[in-house]
Amino acid sequence: GNNLMPVTINGDGSITGLSVGGLGSGVVNTATIADGAVTGVKHGAGSIIQVVQAVETGTQSKPANSAWHDISGMAVTITPSSASNKILITTTMTLAGTAGEYGIQLMLLRNSTKINTNASNVGSRESITLGYLTDDSAGKISEGQPTCHTFLDSPNTTSAITYKWQWRDNNHSQVIYLNRGAIDSDSTSSFRTQSQIIAMEVKG
Repeated sequence: GNNLMPVTINGDGSITGLSVGGLGSGVVNTATIADGAVTGVKHGAGSIIQVVQAVETGTQSKPANSAWHDISGMAVTITPSSASNKILITTTMTLAGTAGEYGIQLMLLRNSTKINTNASNVGSRESITLGYLTDDSAGKISEGQPTCHTFLDSPNTTSAITYKWQWRDNNHSQVIYLNRGAIDSDSTSSFRTQSQIIAMEVKG
């Protein structure tokens, strides 16, 4: 014979002998579950597990030289919960340069590693994450340019990661600015902005 356990509804309200899944499909719905009762949530692939943001409200400038400098405040640290998860990075900055023919080069780093760059067939060209070059007759970076970036990274780690931006000017002889225009006069013709970098952990 078999050893089936009888199902017993006890006087204290408990049920004895009910097998896992015995309630049938749809018997327990979302509204039935008490708030906070589920702790080990099973996220499907593509779910956002955590979000971290860094916001830079101050204005800043980078000196005219060839060195890469960290953009102050444009760094965010996140610790993935699984090595198979990905990190979605989104960034918005407003940048400006001094008048004349110039450009701005931007580099995204994971800790000290440059990421999202073109590493193939660059020759003597700079391999960077973002960049633009213009002059007074085409675009006027001196008036400020909104700069947006999105990248899905696969860091393959559960250690804390810092994503950060570095910058320099294209010909290494111009000052460049964040969150302001090059002139930045105290008038309604000038502006101030804020910039941000957001890191989101995505279930793999």
